[in-house]
Amino acid sequence: MQPHGRFLNNPAVRIYYNTYKVLTNEDEAAYIEFIKDLKESSNYFSLQDLKELYLSAINFCVKKSNQNITEYTLQAFELYIYAIQHKYLMEHNEISRFSFTNVVTLGLKLKELNRTEKFILQFSKSGAYLITPESSTVSLFCDTIR
Repeated sequence: MQPHGRFLNNPAVRIYYNTYKVLTNEDEAAYIEFIKDLKESSNYFSLQDLKELYLSAINFCVKKSNQNITEYTLQAFELYIYAIQHKYLMEHNEISRFSFTNVVTLGLKLKELNRTEKFILQFSKSGAYLITPESSTVSLFCDTIR
């Protein structure tokens, strides 16, 4: 299925088209174009749409990372940080414990210790990252690095 070229001139259409190619065919060239367009054209989308698009990209990276393609481990880490800093993965000014744990885990796996520590400190001190009481292990971890 090849869409008419003029439709792909619209960044929103191109982003969804490339998302489709990434998710159905694991098309790495489409992934690169998807991420580039997504960062340049975020104004076309609601925060909820951006959250879903970034999570789709992150999930693709995690899948590739699990296939031992290490460049995608770094890309997942970078996308998480970018999307959190731009508040795409935040709700009510909070990061989910899953996103927080995933960023820390990826950072440690990549041995990005300084960036991981900076991330933890930034989002635990600013109040932007709030841990729920049931995730006390993460809270304890955050308290020990302060």
